[in-house]
Amino acid sequence: MLIQDASAGTEYWSAQNNRFYVSGDDFTNDTNGYFNTQGQWFQTLGTKVNKLSNEIHRLTLRGGANFMVVSPTVSTILESIPGFAADNSDAEKMEYAFGIQKAGQFNGRYKVYKNPYMKENTVLLGYRGSQFLESGAVFAPYVPLIMTPLVYDPDTFVPRKGLLTRYAKKMLRPEFYGKIYISGLNTL
Repeated sequence: MLIQDASAGTEYWSAQNNRFYVSGDDFTNDTNGYFNTQGQWFQTLGTKVNKLSNEIHRLTLRGGANFMVVSPTVSTILESIPGFAADNSDAEKMEYAFGIQKAGQFNGRYKVYKNPYMKENTVLLGYRGSQFLESGAVFAPYVPLIMTPLVYDPDTFVPRKGLLTRYAKKMLRPEFYGKIYISGLNTL
């Protein structure tokens, strides 16, 4: 929902060295006089992140993006940039963590969350304020988790339990979110 409705803007970047976005799915190898190493090229992703963050700030009048959600492949790129600081403060908690994990901070401004279920080539940037009124989307469970009694499957006699919950989710301020599409991840 956040990626689909994000309205602050969309940026494009290629993980291949010296490939600049033209339009649609087209990238060019024209270097525009910019020759670099792979590490220097990865730092240009930071420019796209800052540009989109400033657009979120312009639209919300609250602040720029302060978090990003990335796939493990994109996290590989971010973790190799000198401005990335890994989050080792919760090492014991991370030992048994599953799913989405806080990977660290990028440029001291953006909390980076690594989501193994995230679409491989997409970065979601967002702003989350300190008050509940400064949120772009809401997830509100209004029936807590209910568990049925133990039931036996009549075909296999395997014991099963059913789980039920109800919730609502709503995008309130789509300008709190932006996205960056990344091509060329197969070259890593």
